[in-house]
Amino acid sequence: MANLPEKRRIPPSRRFDTALLGVAFAILLQCGACLWWASNADTRISKLEADIAPVRVMVENVARLDERTKGIERIEQKLDRSEARP
Repeated sequence: MANLPEKRRIPPSRRFDTALLGVAFAILLQCGACLWWASNADTRISKLEADIAPVRVMVENVARLDERTKGIERIEQKLDRSEARP
């Protein structure tokens, strides 16, 4: 670099500003990509929740039916025991 004329040399402060600008641009680009990814994830999660909503209702209905069935089984067992007594 010592052989180059004085006007072609880049001052050290200018090189630092360019590097700092590149790092800032890279960080902004990564933040933008992160926000884009998060918005896509939110969209997918919202769609999955909407798809699962009817299934939740069915699960609750099955749970209620299961409890009723257990109650009926207990009543049948009591009736069987009372009929078995002499």
